[in-house]
Amino acid sequence: LDWVKLDDPYEEVVELGVCSANNMEESGCSGVPAHALVALGLLLKLPGYADALLDEGARAVHLLRLLLGVTHDEDGRSIVVGGSGANGNWSLGTLPFRVVAQLLEAAPLSSPEGRQLRRALLALGAVRLVLACLAVFTHHRPASNDNSQASNGSSGGKGEEKSQLYWAKGTGFGTGSTQQSWNVEQALVRQRTEEEHVTVLLQVLASYMNPGEKWPPEEGTPQVELDESEGDDEDNDLPSEFIDLLVGSSLVPAICSYLRNDSVLDMSR
Repeated sequence: LDWVKLDDPYEEVVELGVCSANNMEESGCSGVPAHALVALGLLLKLPGYADALLDEGARAVHLLRLLLGVTHDEDGRSIVVGGSGANGNWSLGTLPFRVVAQLLEAAPLSSPEGRQLRRALLALGAVRLVLACLAVFTHHRPASNDNSQASNGSSGGKGEEKSQLYWAKGTGFGTGSTQQSWNVEQALVRQRTEEEHVTVLLQVLASYMNPGEKWPPEEGTPQVELDESEGDDEDNDLPSEFIDLLVGSSLVPAICSYLRNDSVLDMSR
């Protein structure tokens, strides 16, 4: 028989805290994803983050109530964690990252506050957390892991063979049950949640590197202004530690995958 080799599904599982599309609006979800709680605990140490979080109003209150183990709002209704993603109805799991993206957008690279904020993010390990979440939600392993596996040589290849599934090709009708064993609606909800998280995480990284998306520089800038700003070039540079983290992360493989598989319209959504 001919055999078709299928890769194992991605082994890392993240509890997304999403519910079925049928009962999401009625019952809501009782918990926040663990990565969101970890991110909130880290980001609350940033200067100005608490004030920016409170500006979110009811959503911030709901997130804090869930953090304390309270699953109902002040009116006794269940707090809904998931969101449809339409008309600004985002899930609570992305709120900590959205707030820090807003802080980065309001803090230019050249300002003392902006440099302090970005150094604090690196020192707290928040950048590592963002990149780790991005690797899970995009289903791409960090580049550093791929390099280490490639250096193992043939020994790594033997271990990979054991993790493969082999299905028979052309064996005719199946003999197993035809009953559907997975929930299509739940899979769609999970996919939307993953895409929502990826969008927010990419926005955090973009705001860190280039707040306001002011790149490339405007043409026709007077030479005098360029000469005067030469002394501030070092202040505008990104920290070398941040660049090293990006190089060893799954950011580039994930973007390349989106460019290969998705259309411009899909990515714009």
